[in-house]
Amino acid sequence: MDMLRHFLSCLRRVLYRTSLHRFTFLRNCETADLELMLQLLQIASSKGVSMNNLSYRKLDHIYRSDASLFGLGGYNIISGQALRLQLPVDCQLRTSINSLEFIAATISIWVDIIHGEINLETCILSQTDNTSAAGWLKKSNFSEEEDEVVQLTTA
Repeated sequence: MDMLRHFLSCLRRVLYRTSLHRFTFLRNCETADLELMLQLLQIASSKGVSMNNLSYRKLDHIYRSDASLFGLGGYNIISGQALRLQLPVDCQLRTSINSLEFIAATISIWVDIIHGEINLETCILSQTDNTSAAGWLKKSNFSEEEDEVVQLTTA
């Protein structure tokens, strides 16, 4: 953001000089700024730009959740609201830990939805301790095996 402000400031100075004299020359620092901006625009046009780098959103809710083969848990760091669910015996050991991690993350948010704490523009961060779960979720939507119903539903 500071780089963009600096670039706009330089551009304003050039335009001001031009308006006074009907022409102007770019200084070396202004030329360097324009070259840098062109490089950044080329990167942005080919790779895209993360929305996280364009705007800042203050988090309203931060959730942490975890799962084991026997239960789920989670809590809202800001409000302190927590949950713990033990899986019924007939449901234990029937799906992957990754499925349970995502279900725990979803239930953590649902608790606040049920209590009316989540509005349309609420900004939420939900975290688990399972780094392999994200990759598992991305490739799960191509599976057609019937024994992966929970995985597909979670995805």
